[in-house]
Amino acid sequence: MGTGSKTLSRWYREMSQQITAGYTLPQAWVGAGGPPAKDRADMSRALVDGRSFDEVLRNAPRWLPEEDRFLLSSFAQSGRLAEGLSLLAQKHALKAQQVREAWSAVPYPLAVMHFAILVLPLRHIILGGVETYLFKVGMFLLPLWAVIGVLTWAAAKRHRWLTLVTGVMPWLRGYRRNLAVADLAFSLESFLVAGEPVDLAWAGAGRASGSRRLGRAARVVAEAARRGEPPGNLLPGQKVFPEEFVSLYQVGERTGSLDQNLRHLAVLYRERAAEKLKAASFWYPKFLFALIAIGVAYAVISFYADYFRQIEDILHF
Repeated sequence: MGTGSKTLSRWYREMSQQITAGYTLPQAWVGAGGPPAKDRADMSRALVDGRSFDEVLRNAPRWLPEEDRFLLSSFAQSGRLAEGLSLLAQKHALKAQQVREAWSAVPYPLAVMHFAILVLPLRHIILGGVETYLFKVGMFLLPLWAVIGVLTWAAAKRHRWLTLVTGVMPWLRGYRRNLAVADLAFSLESFLVAGEPVDLAWAGAGRASGSRRLGRAARVVAEAARRGEPPGNLLPGQKVFPEEFVSLYQVGERTGSLDQNLRHLAVLYRERAAEKLKAASFWYPKFLFALIAIGVAYAVISFYADYFRQIEDILHF
């Protein structure tokens, strides 16, 4: 079974419900359905054997996101694990919905691409026979399947190289940046509500954002907070933080409404990330259709050019 956001949301939600009902953490860890049963059983057994929760999280399989590990550790230390699991379930449910909406635009262009790969080389049946046609189809179809398989595998395993690739692609780059800010705001609010000191909350939120740039800036803010300086004073000097984030954080810091402002920022930037993802799911298929149209035009022109050239050769014979 996969370990995407939908699966994680189900797992977190069921664990929260079971812990609230009185189950122990090891029981809930293995009893809630979702991620691979063997992995959950191994981690539950480690907890029963006396290993610390943080140690189990550090050695968890790759499918457990690194940013979630920091939050789970903080919630457990503050005694609010059930509530924290519920928050994580909501976060991943929203992310799963956004990804599902984006992927809904993918099957049709993929079907058109397969149709084009199968149809465009048909002229080779006439010119070179079935074997030539199958060879031409395989030249495009097998690499396409390989790319789809690698991307699917990398997404399931959460490999960093896939993040680097999407980080330079139009719209997907904006999606990842806005999502990182949303995760930072969500994590920062969660850490503060869990009772973490401001410096530790910033350090943990930076790691939980999944962005190296935000992580480095958050460490600078955490160091200043450790010295007693309000984080809001340093945010304008860290260009990685959007202006709206800085403004609302400073207002919340001054008025005592920081929790509410961070919650608002998390929703705001998650919505902006969703807009970027929708734009990507709209425009990338259009580019794909344009490439297919160019390929069709080239194939048709090539076919008739070969046809008329053969006729000309016959006439001159």
